[in-house]
Amino acid sequence: MSAYLLPQPQQFFDNNGDPLAGGRVYTCIPGASGYTKSYQKDSYTDATGLAANPNPVVLDSFGRCNIWGDDSQYKLFVFNSNNVLIDTIDNVSPILGTEPSSTLSARIGSSGPASYRNKLINGSLQVWQLGTSITVPSGQAAWTADQIYVVNTTDQSVTIARSWQTIDNNLVSTLTVSFSTAPTSGEVLIEPTVPEATTLQNGPVALSFHCGTAEAMTISADVVQNFGGSGSADVITNLTGSFTSSPTVSRHSFAGTLPSVSGKSLSSYHKIYPRVHLPIRTTNPVTLAMVQLERGNTASDFEMLSYEDELRRCLPFVQIPDNVVIMRMLDSANYGGAVTQLCFYPMHHAPSINLTVS
Repeated sequence: MSAYLLPQPQQFFDNNGDPLAGGRVYTCIPGASGYTKSYQKDSYTDATGLAANPNPVVLDSFGRCNIWGDDSQYKLFVFNSNNVLIDTIDNVSPILGTEPSSTLSARIGSSGPASYRNKLINGSLQVWQLGTSITVPSGQAAWTADQIYVVNTTDQSVTIARSWQTIDNNLVSTLTVSFSTAPTSGEVLIEPTVPEATTLQNGPVALSFHCGTAEAMTISADVVQNFGGSGSADVITNLTGSFTSSPTVSRHSFAGTLPSVSGKSLSSYHKIYPRVHLPIRTTNPVTLAMVQLERGNTASDFEMLSYEDELRRCLPFVQIPDNVVIMRMLDSANYGGAVTQLCFYPMHHAPSINLTVS
C-alpha cells in the first residue's frame, strides 16, 4: 500500500489565495533543479500504488487533485494554467501514511488508539464533518473541526474555518480564527479533546501547536481535567510557555504537570482538554495547526496521521446532545405528556426527524 504524499484531497492556491484552477503539479525527485522527464518521479492515483498519475497532475476547477506517493521524499513544482511557476516545495515526506486495518485494530483500545503519542483526537485538524466554516456568536460555544470545541467570550461573532497551508514543506490542514469586526473584550478558547480524564494524569504533559497572526498578543494555555456532568469539580492546570504571536506560522510548546485523578468522582463523558487562549483585538486572522498533547516534559515532533486514521478515531465519539421525544401520550387525559431519551448525534451527521400522526 502506498503512503500519502499530501493530505487528501490536496488543494492548491495562487498568490492571491484563490484556488489554482487548471494548475499543474509536477512530482520530482528531492533536490531536483528542474521538472523535466529526467527529474520526474511517479506518484499514484490511490493507496494501492498500482496506477501512476500523469506527470504533471492537472488540478480541477477548485485547484484540487489526488496525489499518493511512495515511502520516500518528493519535490513539487506547482504551475498555474498559464504555465507560470507558482511554488516549489522540496523534501516533501509521505507523512500521512496509511496502515493496514489489522495493524490499526491492534492499536485501538476501549477509548480509542491508546498507543498514539498524540492523545488529542483530530489534532491534525483534517476532519471537519460539521462543515468547514462555522460562526460562533458572542458569548456562545460550538463544535467546529471534529473534537475541537470553540468558546467565544468576546463581544463579536467569530468565524472558525479550515484552510490549507505549507508548513515545514508539508501541506497541512489548519484552523483559522477570524473576526469581521474587531472585538474589544473577552477571548476565544480553542479546546481540543482527550476522551477520558484518566488518559493523562499524575505526571508531566507537553502541549504544542503551530500558530501565526499579524496581531501581537500574548497566547497562553492550560489543561482542564473534567470529570463529567455529575462528577467532581474541574481541575485546571496552568501551563508554562506563553508567547507573543508573530505573522510567521511557527511551532510553540507548553509544559505542566497534571495531578492524579485518585479520589475524584468520575461520571459519564469525563475528559481532558487543553485550552489555547486567544485575546484577539483586531480583524487579523489567527492560524493554528498540528496540535499535540503528549506525556513528558518536552514536546516531540508532531505525530501526523492519515485522514482515514483521524476519521476512524473521530467516528466513535459524539458532539451534539439533545432530548428526543420517543413517545407522546395521545389519550385526552394524558395528552401533552411525553417520554424522552437523551440522544447524542454522531459527529458525521445531525439528523432532524419530525413525525406527525393525524
